[in-house]
Amino acid sequence: KQRQIGDRRGQNSWEARLCGPSRFLPTGALLARLHVPKGFCLSDCVTDRRDFYTQARVPFERSRTNAVGPCFQLSDFRGLSAHLDFCTKAVENQAWALSSCEGVLDFPPRPSVLVSDSLPVHPTFKALLQGDAGGVEFATAAHLGMLQSAGCLLGPGRLQSKHRVSAQGPGSGLIIDDFFSLSVEASDFVPGGPSASLGLLHRAKAAYTREAVLGSDEKDVLAQRVLKVAGAEIDTDPTTTSDGLALVGYPVAKRLALSAASLRAAQCSHITAELADMLCGSWVACLLYRRCLMSVLDRFFAVSRGEPAENIAREALRPLPRRAAGELQLLAVLAPVICSNLSADPCERIFATDASNTHGAVCARSVSPEVSLDFWLASDFRGAAVHLAPLPRGKGAGDDPAASADTVPLRQLMSLNSLILPTRAAFTLRVLARRPPLWGRLSRVPGVRGLKLSGAALGVSGHSGLASLSYGLDLSALDRDARKASRHVVPLSGGCLWASCPSAVRRIAGAFAKALRAPRRDEPGPLTGLENLAVNDLLLSEGWSVLSAWRWSSRKHINVLEARAVAAVVRDCAHREGDTKVTILADSSVARGTVAKGRSSSHQLRPVLLKIAACAVAGGVYHGLHHAPTRLNIADDPTRSKPLRAASSASLLRLVLALSQSFRRELPQHENTEPAPALPWISKCFDATLGYPGEGPLQPRHAKDEGRQRERARSTLPEGRPILQRTTANREHLVKNLEAWLRGRGVSVESFWTASAEQVANLLSVYGRELFDAGFPYWHYAETINSVSGRRPAIRRQMQGAWDLAFSWMTLEPHTHHTAMPSVVLLALLTVCLVWGWRSEAGIFGLSWGALLRIGEATSATRTARHQAAKLEPQDLVLLVDSVWTQRWQGSASFLERQSVEDDG
Repeated sequence: KQRQIGDRRGQNSWEARLCGPSRFLPTGALLARLHVPKGFCLSDCVTDRRDFYTQARVPFERSRTNAVGPCFQLSDFRGLSAHLDFCTKAVENQAWALSSCEGVLDFPPRPSVLVSDSLPVHPTFKALLQGDAGGVEFATAAHLGMLQSAGCLLGPGRLQSKHRVSAQGPGSGLIIDDFFSLSVEASDFVPGGPSASLGLLHRAKAAYTREAVLGSDEKDVLAQRVLKVAGAEIDTDPTTTSDGLALVGYPVAKRLALSAASLRAAQCSHITAELADMLCGSWVACLLYRRCLMSVLDRFFAVSRGEPAENIAREALRPLPRRAAGELQLLAVLAPVICSNLSADPCERIFATDASNTHGAVCARSVSPEVSLDFWLASDFRGAAVHLAPLPRGKGAGDDPAASADTVPLRQLMSLNSLILPTRAAFTLRVLARRPPLWGRLSRVPGVRGLKLSGAALGVSGHSGLASLSYGLDLSALDRDARKASRHVVPLSGGCLWASCPSAVRRIAGAFAKALRAPRRDEPGPLTGLENLAVNDLLLSEGWSVLSAWRWSSRKHINVLEARAVAAVVRDCAHREGDTKVTILADSSVARGTVAKGRSSSHQLRPVLLKIAACAVAGGVYHGLHHAPTRLNIADDPTRSKPLRAASSASLLRLVLALSQSFRRELPQHENTEPAPALPWISKCFDATLGYPGEGPLQPRHAKDEGRQRERARSTLPEGRPILQRTTANREHLVKNLEAWLRGRGVSVESFWTASAEQVANLLSVYGRELFDAGFPYWHYAETINSVSGRRPAIRRQMQGAWDLAFSWMTLEPHTHHTAMPSVVLLALLTVCLVWGWRSEAGIFGLSWGALLRIGEATSATRTARHQAAKLEPQDLVLLVDSVWTQRWQGSASFLERQSVEDDG
C-alpha cells in the first residue's frame, strides 16, 4: 500500500493548534447509549475509504512544506508532471515560489533561478502527509463537509463524543475515513434488506462517486445485524433479539482471550510491568461498556503503575499481590457479562436521593417512558439539553440544510466580519425578496456599522452602488476615498463594479488584513454549571412520594452516606424491575461523580461502589445520574423528619408566559383595557435602586459614624496590599508579558487565572526558565510571581514550586549589595552639621547610621505614644543624639503650661 509519511514536527510547531472535529469522533463506548426497543434489532452499515490521506489534496502553498528526503537532481524527474510544473513556474518567473524558505523570514522576492538538470530538488507531496499533526483535522473536516452536503450526518441522529445521544434515528457517525449508520428495524429484518441505515449508506456512496473518492467496496458492511464498528461489537441476531436483548460491548473474541490471559497471569507470583500495563489498559477499554464494574480494579493499578520513585525496566518482574490477582480472576469470570443491553426498558419512575448525618431517604415520581428515556440519555453529558416535549416533526420538509450553524458566521451575530450587498435600488422587483431578513436586526447590534456608497461615490457610472454592514472592520478609509472619487467618474467596466474601482478593493482588503493582524480579544468562554433547567422544573413539580426512609446504623462521612442512598435505589430496582434504565437525582457531586465513573480512590467509597456494581450487573440496572440542587431536592425533607414540601405554584411555562411580551399582546383585554389580573405587567429591566430584601450597603449607626463617612468619602480603599505606584506599573507590564507568553503557548488566559495553584506554579516555573535562558533580570521573574499572588491571594502560600526556581536562580546569580558608608564620611557630615549649627540634621545622620534606620523611619520618628523601636550602641553617637533631642524643660509639664499662660498674660 502507498504510504506518504513525512516529518512535519518543525512546521507543525510554528503553526496554530487546531481544535477541529477530531475531538468529537465517536467511540465504541458511545454506542452503549443507544436505545433499541425490546423485540427490535439494529441494521448496521459501514463503508471505508481507501488511502484517504493520499486522496486529500492540499493547496500549492502547503505542498511546499511537505518536502521529504533525500535530495535529488532535477533530471531524475524528467518525464513526470512534477518536472513540467517546475519548469513552467521557472519560465513564468515564479521560481521564488519553488523555495520552501521563501516568506518564512520575510526575505525579499528571490530572482528566477536557472533551471538545469543538476539543480538539487526535494520531492513534495500534494496530499496530506501521515506525519502532519493537522492531517486528521483537515481530512475529517473535509470528509464531514462532503457528506453533509450530500444529506448525511445531519440532525440529532449524528453520533459525536461529548454530545448526548438522541432517541431519534437513524444514527450515523464518522471516524476520519470510516462512515457508519445504524437504524432500528423490526425483529424479522433480513440482513442485507432495505433499511434506513442502508439508505444513508447509498447516499454517502453516491457522494463518493460524484467526487471521485475511492473506497474499499470489498470491506463494506451492508445492513447487517451483527458487526464491529468503532471498536465495539453489536449483536442483534435473531437469537439475541428473541431473548429481548440487543448487546454491545468489547468484541467477544477479545474478551475471551483477555479473560484467558488474565487467568494465566493471576497464577503467577510475579509479572512484568509491560504485561501489567497491557492487561490494565485492555480491561479499562473493556469496562467502558459497563462502567459500574470499574470498581473491581484497585490494587492492580498499583502493580501496573509501580512506585513513583522506582525506575525499573519494563521487562523487570514485579510482585503480583494476591488481592490484585483476585481482581483479575473476578474480571475474567465476569467477562461474558461485561456488555450493555440496548433494549433495557426505561424505568417509569425517576428517583431523588439524599442523606443527612442521621437519615437517608429515596423519593420517586412517575413519568412517561419517553420522558424517562430523555432524562437518561442526557445523564452522562454535563449540560446536555433534555426535551420537555417530543421533538417537532416537519410536515413535508426535507433534510436539514447541509451547512451547520457552527460554520455560518452570519448566524453568530458578534462573529460577523462583513456583509457587502448591492443597495436596494440595484434589486429588481423579482429578486427584492432576496434581501437578507437579518439586515435590519444586524444593523441594530452594538458595534455593527453601516456604510452606503453610491456609484458616483465609487467613481463609476451605471451602477447604483453598494451597502455594507461590518463588525470589527475600519472602513473609514473607503469613505474618504469615495469623496475623492466622486470628482472623477469612469464608466462601468464590463458590468463588474470591483474591476472599475480597484482602490475600493484595496481599501476593503486592507481593512480585513488589519483586523486579522490585530490581537484577538480574549472572550470569556461559556459558563457551565451543575444544574439543569429541566431537572429543576421536575423537582418543583407535583407527584413525588417517599419510597423509603431509614436511620443510619453508624456514623460515616456524608459522601459515603450519599452514595449508599444511591445504592439503595439500584438495589430496589434490581429486585422489582427487569433490565431497566434508571434516572437518579442526587445533590452530592462527589457521590454522583464516583457512581457515574464507577470507581474512586477513596477506600471508604469503594465498598459502596462494589455493592452498586453487584446489584446493577445481577439485576440489569443501567443507572444515569443528574445533579439535584440541595435547595430543590425533594428527598431532603424525609432526611430531616419533615413532610414533603408542596409543589411549586410557578413553573417554567408560567415564567416564559410572564416574560414574553409578544405573547401577552395577543391575550384578550378586559373592557377597562387593564391587563389581565392573572398575568400582571412585569418589567424585564432590573432596577438596581430597589434591590432585594436584606440587600444593600451598611448604613451609619450614629453621628460619629456619619462624620467618619463624610471624611472617607474623598478617598477610596484600594484593593490588596498597598504598594508604590511605580511597583504597580511594573507589575502590570510584567503581567501583560506573561499573558502574551501564555497565548503564544496555546494556553487560555482565562483558564490560567482560574487554574489550580499547582498548575499556576508549574506554568510560572516554565516561564521563569525561559526568562533565565533569554537573559532577563531576576526581578522580572520575582515580580511576576508577586503579581500573580497579588491577583489571587488565596494561592500566595502555595507558590513554593515557583519560588524554588527563584532560589535556584539566586544561587547562580547572588545579590551584590551596595558598599556601606565609611565612618570617616559620617564624621565629616556630623562635623559640618555641628559647625553650622544644624543640630537636628546631625542627630538624624547619627541615628540613621548607628541604629540602621531607613531615612524615612528617622525623619518620621515622634515623641507621641506610638510603637517605635531602634537600638543605638556607639557611645559617642548616643551622646550626640541625647544632646540634640534631650528634654529642654526640667520642670513638670503642668508648671510649664502655667508659666506659658502667665507670660502670655
